[in-house]
Amino acid sequence: MDNRDDQRFIPQDITNSFFIHEVFEKTENVKIAFVSSKNSLNDKAIEFVHSLTQFAERFENINEVVKSIFLVVTKVPTHL
Repeated sequence: MDNRDDQRFIPQDITNSFFIHEVFEKTENVKIAFVSSKNSLNDKAIEFVHSLTQFAERFENINEVVKSIFLVVTKVPTHL
């Protein structure tokens, strides 16, 4: 369920957005890591994209932070 559809999550969403904004305003070098196993990306790609979309919607201009975002994929076999 999307947290924005449930009124109980509004105070937490506001708090999270405020602190994310503060971190980016007061820190010059911020990195954001999304970590997922290879299997999770294969099996739940739609959920992963949904999470990324929710994250991006927290910013007025995602282009300001896009250079700070990276993805770590774990449990990738050495023979692809």
